[in-house]
Amino acid sequence: MPGEESMSARVKHLNGRLPSVVEDEIHRLMLVDYRIAALVLVPTAGDFSGPLKVAFSTRRFSDLTGYENAQVADRETDWLQGPETDAQALEDIRAAVVAGEEAETHLLSYTNAGDAFWARVQAHPLKRRDGVMDGVSVFFSPAEKTRASYLSDVWSRIEAAWGDEHPQADDDRF
Repeated sequence: MPGEESMSARVKHLNGRLPSVVEDEIHRLMLVDYRIAALVLVPTAGDFSGPLKVAFSTRRFSDLTGYENAQVADRETDWLQGPETDAQALEDIRAAVVAGEEAETHLLSYTNAGDAFWARVQAHPLKRRDGVMDGVSVFFSPAEKTRASYLSDVWSRIEAAWGDEHPQADDDRF
């Protein structure tokens, strides 16, 4: 089968057999390899609270980020982060993944050449019929986000957090 060779080249470094729900997702993504920028991640130590490794990446992901498939296979995903990546956005995605929930955010990511780019990032858990999560699909699409809109989002989160801890007084003293 033509895609099998491509798949094995991208997951060759992973030890052992992948769970069937993860293999099914990889086969599904292989059909749209050139059109969708995606990673399939699996836990390194059996649960999702620890590091996640790349089990599969699409060709479109390589085109978007400049990372060749061989460079990302069996690696953790910290290489997509850089000095201006929003740590809270990463933590929000991580918390959703650990909880087995879907997540979506805009994230400042970095290419292999070190160039920053905004990406709309969507994480979708890969669960078996019994509800156990075996992996996660992460989809990337270029986002038109400006520095000003990013700072506005950050400021909104600061105001929301401040409001929770410091409720406004009902009188006119302020």
